[in-house]
Amino acid sequence: QWALDKDLSGAVRGLQEVGVIESVDMFCDLIQRGWHHRLMKTPNPMLFKKGPGSLKFWQALVLLWSIGLQEKVQHPFNDKMKAVAGKAFSKAPGIKAFPRSIEKADDYMVKKEMKGHDEQVCAGLHVIDGLRCSFMVETVAENINVGRRLEEQFPVA
Repeated sequence: QWALDKDLSGAVRGLQEVGVIESVDMFCDLIQRGWHHRLMKTPNPMLFKKGPGSLKFWQALVLLWSIGLQEKVQHPFNDKMKAVAGKAFSKAPGIKAFPRSIEKADDYMVKKEMKGHDEQVCAGLHVIDGLRCSFMVETVAENINVGRRLEEQFPVA
């Protein structure tokens, strides 16, 4: 909600809750210099240059929040995938990095023809393959079996 309302104090609280930032000082470094020690590969001050009136400013914060949330659930997610898939679990390559995720968010905003602040600011939430893993099986029957176990454990509405 904080991004929809353009609420900076809410953004700080949200980013702290998911472990993206530890302090207000860290938030200031992020928005003044476009820097974050873990999630951004290189400083990107252009994301935040135009300030809180800019769509890109809020998109970046939402995406950082989303990646922070994925970090919080990554280990339980991988453990559950291993438990359900057994020996078919192959690897967990980690969470999609911020630079690639922001590119994908921009692509989705265009492809899905998102209009208005509320839709566009949430474009990063459409990058749903951030938390992922791979399975490897020898036969079609094993593939079907793993798929069934996953569907039973994680039903899709």
